[in-house]
Amino acid sequence: MDIAILGAGCSGASLAYFLADAGFLGRIHLFDRRTDFSQEQRWCSWGPVPKRLSGLVSASWDRWRIVSGNAEVVCSLPERPYLHVHAPEFYERMHDRLRRHPNVRLHLGCSVESVTPTGLRGEIRRVAADFGDYDVDLVFDGRPSAENMEATRGSGEISLLQSFAGLVVESSEAAFDPDTVTLMDFGAGDSPELSFVYVLPFSAHRALVESTAFSGDGIAYDEHERRVENYLKKLGAGAYTVESRESGCIPMTTRKLPRMSDERHIMIGAAGGATRPSSGYAFVHILRQSETLAGSLMRGEHTWRRPIPRKYGLLDAVFLDALEDSPAHARESFLRMFGRVPTGALVRFLSGDSSLCDDLAVVAALDKTPFVAAAARRVKASMLGAEERR
Repeated sequence: MDIAILGAGCSGASLAYFLADAGFLGRIHLFDRRTDFSQEQRWCSWGPVPKRLSGLVSASWDRWRIVSGNAEVVCSLPERPYLHVHAPEFYERMHDRLRRHPNVRLHLGCSVESVTPTGLRGEIRRVAADFGDYDVDLVFDGRPSAENMEATRGSGEISLLQSFAGLVVESSEAAFDPDTVTLMDFGAGDSPELSFVYVLPFSAHRALVESTAFSGDGIAYDEHERRVENYLKKLGAGAYTVESRESGCIPMTTRKLPRMSDERHIMIGAAGGATRPSSGYAFVHILRQSETLAGSLMRGEHTWRRPIPRKYGLLDAVFLDALEDSPAHARESFLRMFGRVPTGALVRFLSGDSSLCDDLAVVAALDKTPFVAAAARRVKASMLGAEERR
């Protein structure tokens, strides 16, 4: 069996790696129109990551905090630390391993124009690329597309954008706590959208300081950078040098993304629904999906599971609805969750591997009024959507 993987980003590279590492006997064609993967800077999530990739973790923290005005919640869970993976190093090491594997063909700087059925019974997929045509048995597609990834409204769906921009700085003053990640500092909470500052401290003098906002249209880069500069002044960072800048925009939507174009053309990664709608976290979900797919192929199975369990769909939809309706309540909800839910239960919930007891603990900690109203709107939207599909 030969396969093609479209996109050599996190999902495509990790799937190719897991297959090659497991001794997959067929050819693996990995395509990407890019040759430079330095634009992505980092991925963060709670552990663990698969043991075979643990060497790619470049930093970890046992403590994290949420701040809103004068209120602060600090959590700790040493057995599941918050992990940082430097994306350029991930790509360099992954692509280098794949180049040296005899079964892998790495086609960088090569665009794929089309994927079409061929063969006597249409059981083969022909991948038409810049460097020629390739006939394979299965296609795994991790390319983001306008159709799949745009944040659209319709049929009662919720669509927000998580826009962010950050600076990696070296400060003259010891402004950062190197042992504690600031997941969210809402400040005075006076902006109309839900916005906060996120801090990854690499030392007392060096950190990523990032402005993030959840809104319908996103926030301009200049405004994000202004907020970062003001936050550094608030911390008393003193003079600082900027090592690098990064920015991006992640769709947060209840819209269901297609899991496959057909039974032999499967969507993976963010394009296949591996981004958690309520948080934007994707890294661990992508790795789990890649490892699961590789295991299925090695067993000769063609069963493609959801990258994020179905139960989180309703929970995330209710949260996004409440977030869109009342950003002020959302700030309070984050404080309540991190302050009242046992840390292990909350981390499992945010990581997508929670039990029913964990889920109930999270629900019990939330302010019922906005979330009951949001749940009612979600049920109504679901019923209207069902009527439209008839």
